[in-house]
Order: sequence, then C-alpha cells, then structure tokens
Amino acid sequence: APVAIERDIAREDLVFLAAHDDDAFARHEAMQELLLGYLLGNPGVVRRIILPWLAFLRPGFHPWDVDDRELIGEAQARYGFEDEAIAAE
Repeated sequence: APVAIERDIAREDLVFLAAHDDDAFARHEAMQELLLGYLLGNPGVVRRIILPWLAFLRPGFHPWDVDDRELIGEAQARYGFEDEAIAAE
C-alpha cells in the first residue's frame, strides 16, 4: 500500500537538496516539490493566470472585448516602440 509522508521543508532546503543530494531519487523529489510550489503555490503561476485563462475560454469571447490600451502603453514605454495606428488615436 502507498505511504503518504507529510513534511514541511523550507524552500531553501529543497534547493540545496536538488543541487547537492547524492541520491538521484531525493534530487528528483526535491525538484518536483519545487516545481509544484512554483506552479500551484502562493502566488503561483497557475493561480495568477487561471481566471484570465477561463475568461478567454468563455463562449463568445473576443480579444477586443478587453480594453488593453493601458497594457499596450506600458509595453510601449518599457520597450521604446510606437505603433502608428495606436498613436493616431
């Protein structure tokens, strides 16, 4: 029967184990736990994108339904490009 072991290991300890443990299985387990924490933890990649992603999958969704002019302006300011079509508005 499978055995589930609960443990609370700090992220820094998992990084150390993933980099330095002699046991390949222990390294794999540490890396797997780090990845799951990155994806599902707090704030976690998946937790940050799930609502916008679900909105994108909504029936009848069209990208023009979202007013992203502010986001476009931030990108233009950050990367120093100008879109003539947007600048003409």
